[in-house]
Amino acid sequence: MPQNLSDYISRLIQVPRTSPFALALQNSTHMLAVPTRECSIYSRLWCGYEAYLATYYNKVVITARPSLEWLPSLAVGMAIWAVGAIAGFFWSTVGAESTASSTATFETWKSVTHALQVSYALGMQPPFAFEDAAAGCVVLVVLCGRSSHCVAFLNLLGALAVGFILGFWAKIFGALAQLPLRIIAGDPTGKFFLIPLFAVFVATSEMDRLRALQRKQEATLLELPQNARVQDAQCGKPEDTLTITNEIGDRWGHVEASVKVLLDSGMSTPALREVTQHGFSVRGLADVKFSRCWLGLAVWLFHFLLYGGSDAVLGVINGMVVGVTVVLWCNAERDDKAFLGSMSVKIVITVAVCTYAISYAFHLDHKLDEDKKARFGDFVLLGIAIVCLLCHLAGLKGFMRLPVARCLFGALRPRC
Repeated sequence: MPQNLSDYISRLIQVPRTSPFALALQNSTHMLAVPTRECSIYSRLWCGYEAYLATYYNKVVITARPSLEWLPSLAVGMAIWAVGAIAGFFWSTVGAESTASSTATFETWKSVTHALQVSYALGMQPPFAFEDAAAGCVVLVVLCGRSSHCVAFLNLLGALAVGFILGFWAKIFGALAQLPLRIIAGDPTGKFFLIPLFAVFVATSEMDRLRALQRKQEATLLELPQNARVQDAQCGKPEDTLTITNEIGDRWGHVEASVKVLLDSGMSTPALREVTQHGFSVRGLADVKFSRCWLGLAVWLFHFLLYGGSDAVLGVINGMVVGVTVVLWCNAERDDKAFLGSMSVKIVITVAVCTYAISYAFHLDHKLDEDKKARFGDFVLLGIAIVCLLCHLAGLKGFMRLPVARCLFGALRPRC
């Protein structure tokens, strides 16, 4: 630390508020806290004072994280995926050869799947079970995301299922090389939109799991011993301890709260500190779950590509609103990304489920023609996009300032 280097530097920091660090912090937007393996940095009073200044000046505090050890997980995941792809490839051989040798002319996607089903002996079907398994893995990861071991197992199972599906259809399309694109695009289930959805979700879910473990390690390095407080820390020189203690005065509560926010969420921002002032926990609130964010975007895109597109103008507006929302999300702070991503996916899925329920209850599938159903879908998707855009414009801090919105905070926040 510079305060221990020489008498000259000690004179520079004689008044902490005018020390070089304090002046630099005033003109910065972020402060980086670097943990050490020897002890918590907050066992040193100067670090506690820096946390105080960051809070006083409303700065964003982030922590330096160790490098993410993703290669072992990638190797295991790719191996499992390859096993699934090989199994799917060879499992589909009989059906592919039989279907390709058929004299039937395929005019619709239904005729293709019918030929595949007929070609398999003993009632064996194309890999619908593996598609269901991949979808089940997505649901279970979202529901059981707090258990690292459970998520790791589900990610491997998802990689196996995705590999099997890709291997299966690679062989089928290899045999049906002349199949027109219009027939593939006519698949009413949209399965070929779902395959990349599953693949990206599994990859990002594993990345989220590793990042969560990394954050726990980071919090362990920063954490003080049990019952220890930042204000109990000492400086190398007793006079510095007295000076800093006198300057902070009775505002130690703000310092302790700021450090706790940093430990619980991996960063400390004005928005997160405001969340704690309203009595909410910030544990995991800055953990960006890329898999969930991708899930929300993919579900929206899936329905837009499959059921929307009734009107070119509506399609362009939908695309522009979603594009602006994605840009805002990409440029947001990490805590905003985590909260807004979690909120968006919950809004998308909730509205989708409610729409399906209403459609089923009132038999809209039978009452509306294709054009009206597509227009209805476009307006629903546009409504979702506008709500998500408004939330992104407000951000976490703006969201917390609305009493009505705070009532929904517990349901919309990300879970650690």
